[in-house]
Amino acid sequence: MYTKQNFIDSFTHDIHTIKHLATKITPEMALYRHNEGQRSMTDLLQYLSFAGVAAVDMILSNDSGVFTGYSQKATSVNLDNFQDAMKEQERMMLELMEKFTEEELNKVVNIYNMGENTKGAYLVNTVGKWFPAYRMQMFLYLKSAGVANIGTMNMWAGMDMPASN
Repeated sequence: MYTKQNFIDSFTHDIHTIKHLATKITPEMALYRHNEGQRSMTDLLQYLSFAGVAAVDMILSNDSGVFTGYSQKATSVNLDNFQDAMKEQERMMLELMEKFTEEELNKVVNIYNMGENTKGAYLVNTVGKWFPAYRMQMFLYLKSAGVANIGTMNMWAGMDMPASN
């Protein structure tokens, strides 16, 4: 059975990995966009800096309107303050997760008219899927922008490949 602690462990690992990948971004890459119409690297950092906490808050409160406030605040996030923004997001997510009792996780809601489901299922189907998807986008942006020295360990373990002996 997937537990609340499994979910917490998963998103904290995702945050660690996202922060690690962000260390590979140079200032010259800030405006990099793989294609016209896609997010720039800075846009992606801004979105990643709030998407998790906004989703957790939205699910806890059953109010999709909370997303807007987080989105507006994130416009000030850039490469220089991204690490701090992610650290703050993690702190806030952990704080919000304390409010999810078993009863709360099992409450049925319908967010964005996506269908009725439990709050626990919504957590997995939003944050549990968004963070890995958007960290993959960051990884692919980095590769496309010419960062050749990153690979599987960076993407999935959030670390550089250990030196071989």
